[in-house]
Amino acid sequence: ATGAHQRQPNGTGIGLTVPGIGLAIASVGLTLAQRFSSVPVEAVGDPVPADGLTQWRRLPHSELQAVTRPRLIATDLDGTFLRPDGTVSAINAEAAARANELGVPFVIATGRPTRWLGVLAELATAHPQVIVSNGGAVVELATGRPVHQFPLDSATAFAVADALRAAIPGITFGFETGVGFGCEPDSPSRQRSEPGHHTGTLTELSESLGAVIKLLGFHPEIPSEQLTTLAAAVIGDQLNLTHASVSQPYGMIELTAPGVSKASTLALVCAELGIAAAEVVAFGDMPNDAEMLTWAGQGFVVANGHHSMKVCGFTEVPSNAEDGVGLTILELLS
Repeated sequence: ATGAHQRQPNGTGIGLTVPGIGLAIASVGLTLAQRFSSVPVEAVGDPVPADGLTQWRRLPHSELQAVTRPRLIATDLDGTFLRPDGTVSAINAEAAARANELGVPFVIATGRPTRWLGVLAELATAHPQVIVSNGGAVVELATGRPVHQFPLDSATAFAVADALRAAIPGITFGFETGVGFGCEPDSPSRQRSEPGHHTGTLTELSESLGAVIKLLGFHPEIPSEQLTTLAAAVIGDQLNLTHASVSQPYGMIELTAPGVSKASTLALVCAELGIAAAEVVAFGDMPNDAEMLTWAGQGFVVANGHHSMKVCGFTEVPSNAEDGVGLTILELLS
């Protein structure tokens, strides 16, 4: 994928190019990431007292000593920054606060839609803009107002959905916008139970929801990883395809506009702040984080991350249950 968000020939999507960044996101990130090998981190040890955050133990990780203090920190939420119960731990909140004290933007880059950012309500020290929907939009954390959106071309989305139906019987679809969601009547999506969701054909959903920033594919019997493999052969480069594990009895794939990913949108945010890729550290756990971790000067994967992330040369840190992100940030900023 490139970092450029191009207007599709006959589409309705907005166009945006990041000068000097989008041209070589993958190649630049790979060169930087290859400078570090993936070395497991030792156990963190005794838990930190709730009233003694300053007593956290340094990570015994020699690679961290070679990393220059970052100018920007980016992190995924679920499975990475958030604990297994979906909360922000005291250590991770302390890490975000420390970054804020030092003037280091702490940017959330998540696959979550805007309406699922309530968990960050108490994280006032985070960067005021959040990357949502796998890079499909940038929104204000305080208000949820879209700052940038990168919609799919409607005709392309319909064509891809039709091709996937023919190749993968039983697949159904949903559309996500910056503020809403809708799915087909027979979709197994858990979002059907959310207030205000829309149900209808893709044409009806497109008309009722407006600009779509993510196409979601669901299958009741095929797991996400297998579904992604099957879909990749059909989609090609028409849309950007990825997936993350879901805690539901169905598989799910996620598609954004061509070239649109967490990496490309993070590149845009960094360009607006005057920060280079080499000055960024990023944390993640799933395939939808891979491009971002590759683009950043240093990518970190949590120990509980997807198996495919463990062979990409990213530095491994403790799991989200062990506050690996927060502990690593505190070490990097010390």
